[in-house]
Amino acid sequence: MTRFNIRNGIIILLLSVMVVSCNKKKIIESETKGYLTINYQISDYDLLTVIWLEDLQNNYVKTLLVSEWLSYDGHRYPDICPDWSSVADWENVSKTVFDEVTTATPQIDTHKIVVDCEQINLPDGEYHYLVETHIENEFNILYSGQIEIGDKPDSDTAEVTYIPGAHQDSTKLNLLSDVSAEYKLRNR
Repeated sequence: MTRFNIRNGIIILLLSVMVVSCNKKKIIESETKGYLTINYQISDYDLLTVIWLEDLQNNYVKTLLVSEWLSYDGHRYPDICPDWSSVADWENVSKTVFDEVTTATPQIDTHKIVVDCEQINLPDGEYHYLVETHIENEFNILYSGQIEIGDKPDSDTAEVTYIPGAHQDSTKLNLLSDVSAEYKLRNR
């Protein structure tokens, strides 16, 4: 072999190693992207419920779940889940997004949604997760917490806010409860 061919061979070999190394890094990064689980308890039938994410500056990021009636017409009523309705711009959501997150109204039970962060293109970072449900008239319950999506697991228990304040019937204060979030890495 000539000196030129050996040098070209070495260059090709080094470039191949670099490409494989870059691709391997990309594969490792995508394998570590994980799952966000949001848990909640519903204690009454037909509660209109919505779950969404905001960044730490309270900018809307993404709706993860919305009750069917709320997704079709309920978002138009200013007293029904007002925090979500005011930020989601639901009138302009694509049919694909609408179909992905719309679900039957949750029944009495413990619920959890599991979201593949890679599948929904959720970048690493810290987020507020919010779960809001409508009780009656202008009364709503909003739980919010903070979760970090990244290279390590995280968990959080949300805090409650009553909108516009606590309902006069104390039995209605726990119709939505036990809200928490957990982030787990894909391969751990």
